[in-house]
Amino acid sequence: MRVRLARQDRAGLRQARGDRAAGLRVLVDIDPRQSEATRRALLASLADTGTLVLGTHFAPPAAGRVVTHGGAYRLAPVDPR
Repeated sequence: MRVRLARQDRAGLRQARGDRAAGLRVLVDIDPRQSEATRRALLASLADTGTLVLGTHFAPPAAGRVVTHGGAYRLAPVDPR
């Protein structure tokens, strides 16, 4: 099993539906360009690796795996059972 832990200020994703998560900008992003670049890099490093991602502030489903979907990414939910 591969586990990656990341602090929110180092690597993090905001909750989003669909395939636009990396390009979203939020008011708390101090450096919006760097924030977007960090999200894109994190998604690229996780995509299609099978790494389990847990979003503690995400609405259900909060656990899944990042997979490529066309030219973007999506969270494939994991059955909690």
